Amino acid sequence: MRTIAVIIVLSLWATSSALGSTIAVDGHLSDWGVTVSYTAVDRANSAWAPTLSGVTWWAEDSTNVGNLGGGSVGPGYGGQNFDVEAAYLTSKNLVLYAAFVSGFDRAGQYGWTTGTRYSTGDLFFDCNPGATASWDFAIAMSNHDGFVVGQAYVPTSHSTTWYTAPSPNTSSGPSQLYGQLSNFTVLAGVQYAYSEGATLDNNALAGDPYQPADHNIVEVSIDGPHLLALFPGTTSVLMHYTETCGNDVFNLKGGVVLVPEPGTWALFGLGTVLAGACVGWRRRRSSATNAA
Repeated sequence: MRTIAVIIVLSLWATSSALGSTIAVDGHLSDWGVTVSYTAVDRANSAWAPTLSGVTWWAEDSTNVGNLGGGSVGPGYGGQNFDVEAAYLTSKNLVLYAAFVSGFDRAGQYGWTTGTRYSTGDLFFDCNPGATASWDFAIAMSNHDGFVVGQAYVPTSHSTTWYTAPSPNTSSGPSQLYGQLSNFTVLAGVQYAYSEGATLDNNALAGDPYQPADHNIVEVSIDGPHLLALFPGTTSVLMHYTETCGNDVFNLKGGVVLVPEPGTWALFGLGTVLAGACVGWRRRRSSATNAA
């Protein structure tokens, strides 16, 4: 009887540990189950597929970014340095995780012909897209206009302009946070990591004049309780990124679980009852032994 009770409790502990598995916010994708070889000139989009369960993902790795005179990444141009390649969303242990990969450096990139230096955009989120009329907050991807890289800013009013549009590709949507810092509150519970790519892509060696071409990773996490305090009932998010030129863009929508599921609480409740029963049985046996 005692052995059976202990086995059940340990089994429940192992299950809860699996439910509580997390992703390390370190600027790497290995814990998403993503391993990409950067040696192929034209990588298949399927190479970006994650093996971690429960991940919503997107990939659009341009196939002609190494061609001089071409370099279309859609809707603009610029080759690998302006290519937004993949994005990921998931929730684990009541935390929202997000990541994306781009050839665009956090420090900015120069354009092909004008010599204009463009900046990285910020990472925008819309909680329960469709239920709200606007983007809800953005995480600063660089230090600009007083905004601090890695912090999430929530506008106090959506009736005023709080983000800029890219130029010249305005169709790519919001680009950067804008306005006085007093017009924003900071969303707590955010972790941020950036990994500067160091591996040369053969696309650059095939003729892209903007070498070295690399693959930079942005990875963030947002604690569910902090997010739900400002945006109650969030069960899905829409994530968006583009550079200040708008040459490339992604919009990724995914469902998230930021509150404990009823079955999870029932599981822990059963484990607590069984653990208590086991302790009680041991106490009764100890008392009987002492009496003897």
